[in-house]
Amino acid sequence: MVIPSSEADATGRGKMRGKKKTEQNILVLLILTMITIFVWVGFSVYSSFTESTTSEVLREQLEPLDPNFDLETLESLKERKSFSQDQLESVPEITQLNLKEEKIATISPEIGEAEVGEAEVGNEE
Repeated sequence: MVIPSSEADATGRGKMRGKKKTEQNILVLLILTMITIFVWVGFSVYSSFTESTTSEVLREQLEPLDPNFDLETLESLKERKSFSQDQLESVPEITQLNLKEEKIATISPEIGEAEVGEAEVGNEE
């Protein structure tokens, strides 16, 4: 059975047109994807160069120091008193205790339960 040439051309061209159209659509999609990737990478590089990465604390630390000394402060440092070790040992220690009632939990080994009782914290001298 021989197919007339007009029918073969019609079916063959139809398949070719569909295949060619699909290839063109894929090519357009690939081109748009490449453009998107290049724009994305370009924007990322641009933003990394223009964005400041130093924190506020670091900026304050990077400020230049005043080259002039405060002579009054230097003089006051010279006038500071110094104490010997004996003088330091003769100074009484001052301790401040905050006396409160605290609840203390005790565990009885025989029972295995916790008992909560009140105890007063006292000055241990």
